Amino acid sequence: MKNSIVKLLVIFSLSFLMMGLLYAEFNPNGGENGEFWQQNTTRTIKWDTSYFHNTVNIYLWNMTSATFTTIDTSVQASLGEYDWVIPDDHPTGSNFRVKIQQTDSALYQFSETFFPIYEGGSPHSDVAEKTNNSENIYISPNPGTDKIKIRFKDEFINSLELQIFSSYGQEIINTPPSDFRFTTNNWRLFELDVSLLSTGMYFAVLNANGKVITKPFVVLH
Repeated sequence: MKNSIVKLLVIFSLSFLMMGLLYAEFNPNGGENGEFWQQNTTRTIKWDTSYFHNTVNIYLWNMTSATFTTIDTSVQASLGEYDWVIPDDHPTGSNFRVKIQQTDSALYQFSETFFPIYEGGSPHSDVAEKTNNSENIYISPNPGTDKIKIRFKDEFINSLELQIFSSYGQEIINTPPSDFRFTTNNWRLFELDVSLLSTGMYFAVLNANGKVITKPFVVLH
C-alpha cells in the first residue's frame, strides 16, 4: 500500500540491527553535489542489486517523528534504482533516511546518513536569474553546521562582491573584499559562520569582475 504511514518505535529498527541484518551504504547520502531534496521534485533512490532478489519495499524513516512512510512496495530489485516524486505536502525536516527491505524477508539497507527535505518551489527570481556557473567556487563542508569555507580562484580580480541569499531571495550577508584572505596559489578564502542561520538551503552569489557565479549550500542543525 502506497503512501501509508506506519507508526514504529525506534527500538524496533535497532533490534533488526542487533540481529545481524544487513546495513550497507546506498543513495541518497545526504544532498551531496548540490542535489537537494525538496517537495514536488523527483529524486532517484539507488541500492546495490547484489544484496536483494525479486522485489523490495521502499520506506522513508523520519527520526524526528519516529515514523516510517511507505514510498512504494514490490519494486523489482534488479532495477537498482527508483525515481521518487516527493509530494508537495510532504513533511519537511533534516532527519530522514531511506530504507530498502526485501519483500519476502527481513533483509534491509538504510541510506548512509540522514538528509534533509525542504519546502518546494524555485529559488526567488533574483537568485535564479544569476548565472548558474559554479566551477570556480567551492564550499565545504556542504552541508554545514557551524562554519563553512568559501574558496575561489583569484584571477586578477578588480571588483569583488559575495552575497548570501536564502532560497526565497532574502539577502542574508553581503561581504566586502577585505573579509577575504589570500591562500596559496592565488586562492581567496572566506569563512562564514552559519551557526545562527536556520536549517535550509542557501545560495552563495559571487560577482567577480562582472562575472556572476552561483553555488548552493545547505545548513543543518
